[in-house]
Amino acid sequence: MNLRRVFIRNWKVRALTGIHPYEAVKKQALRLNIALFQEEGGALSGIEDVICYATHKQRMTEIIQAKHYPLLEMMAEALAEAAFEDAKVRQVKIRIEKLKIFPEVESCGVTVERERS
Repeated sequence: MNLRRVFIRNWKVRALTGIHPYEAVKKQALRLNIALFQEEGGALSGIEDVICYATHKQRMTEIIQAKHYPLLEMMAEALAEAAFEDAKVRQVKIRIEKLKIFPEVESCGVTVERERS
């Protein structure tokens, strides 16, 4: 199977995430890397034939800002589910990093990879 990948790289957002009480009220800096995979098919005639990264970024922004996520894993799963609302998405890979949470570490985070069944 041949796949085409559309990506959003090094997207910086601020969101409510974490298990500590202060993390439920103070937004933290996150960096996201999203890859959306589509099966390559016939001829392309326009945007309707491909995954639109702008549409996905808008939908994911809504999900990220909608609530507090105790775990990055929960946010990543919600984003993966949203990606599959687009019938063209066959696979998704989502990496979310909390930035500068330890002085000696650039980031800590999680990656989830899901495939449409």
